[in-house]
Amino acid sequence: MNTNRIDVLNLEWTSFPSRDRSAATLVCNYLRHQGLNVVEQGIHGWKYHLHKYRPRLFFITNTVGAQLNFEATKYAHEMGIKTLSLVSEGNYVASDDVQFMEKLIWGWNIDRKLQQDVMLHWSVRAKNIMTRFFPETQPQLGVAGSVGFDRYAILPVIGRSEFLKRHGKAEYRKVVGFACWNFGICYEGDFNYPIAFQRYGKEGVERFKKDGLELNAILLEIVKARPDILFLIKEHPGNRFGERGAATEGFSEQDNVLIIKNEEGIEDCIAVSDVWWSYESTTALEAWLFGKETALINPSGTDFIRTALYKGSPNFGNAQAAIKAIDDFFQTQKIEGFDALAPYRHQAVEDIMQWDDGLNHVRAGNAILDLLEAEDRELPSPSAIQTNKEGFKKSFNDLKNWVKLQIKWGHPRSIFKRTEVEQYANQLMAHQLAFYKKKEWTKGELRGIVCK
Repeated sequence: MNTNRIDVLNLEWTSFPSRDRSAATLVCNYLRHQGLNVVEQGIHGWKYHLHKYRPRLFFITNTVGAQLNFEATKYAHEMGIKTLSLVSEGNYVASDDVQFMEKLIWGWNIDRKLQQDVMLHWSVRAKNIMTRFFPETQPQLGVAGSVGFDRYAILPVIGRSEFLKRHGKAEYRKVVGFACWNFGICYEGDFNYPIAFQRYGKEGVERFKKDGLELNAILLEIVKARPDILFLIKEHPGNRFGERGAATEGFSEQDNVLIIKNEEGIEDCIAVSDVWWSYESTTALEAWLFGKETALINPSGTDFIRTALYKGSPNFGNAQAAIKAIDDFFQTQKIEGFDALAPYRHQAVEDIMQWDDGLNHVRAGNAILDLLEAEDRELPSPSAIQTNKEGFKKSFNDLKNWVKLQIKWGHPRSIFKRTEVEQYANQLMAHQLAFYKKKEWTKGELRGIVCK
């Protein structure tokens, strides 16, 4: 091991368990298991961290959705550091609209050129979509599977009583989970509105706005009709439009509602729920991995732009139908029509996450090891990569602006805490080692599990 430089630096937005944090830490822990020196830090100090640690490789879960992620990746690449990224939103929807596909795939990368040495997709299907539009990227692409979903094979299921007691809802014996969609993107003023408008058009955006209002009314009617059931509402992490964006207006007044945003991980929310509902969400797939039945509430029907994932869940478009389905479920443990859709669910698992064996983080980690073992990039002189005042000043200003933004939006937990990520990594490592041991995989055998 090189004692002067760390092997891998990972930068992410959050230190608490979340979609990207879980995926990143699974990979980082696997690399530690293989003997590498790995550091996980916050993205808002990206320039400072790159200069401070001078890693052999820079690893990040996504380069598309946030400008900071792209800037950090490009800067690392220009420093001569090897770079590898996953894809956070890897369930691509194919479209013939070239401009839409460019924004979907490239995001802030206006040069339309990969700044990472390797980009790992969730599935062969997703990789083929990218190479169909941008064939020149083929040599830099691979398929590791959806890394974040590995936690369903690795982590123990949380006890419901512990979870509900933590939130003051211990008296409930029935729990219906619901994953919110981000209706905020359909309102002007949301930074994703231009993308939503281009993707869905004026008619589509107006339809979603109407659906959001109708969904809110339907859910509220269901909640009031069944006061003995706890409705666990998991808000979309990207929602910045408050209750209107989450379709949860009026919910705070109901005793049998528990609204969760970042306070708990999605896996724990699904685990403590008896059944999982949504408007449109990849969390349905996660519920299937837990063996949970799923259902939709799409007031205006299911015929809008989306992946085929929705075909695995029956739709109940009004309050009366949904209430009956919930009542029937608690009597029979079955959602009407769910079993008949099994073939769609099996196909969706392969199309979206490629493998469900819990080893996608190993595939991603081995791709990093392969890249580290490949011929090194030519690095600039040491003086060019020393910590400098400019880098520290930019890092500090970025952090100050982020703190102000989080206070404004009321999300102080989004600030990165090094002690928090270290604690999470240690907890997750214990479960990963137990998983490897249970399956009787040696380090050498794990090293042989490769990407497509």
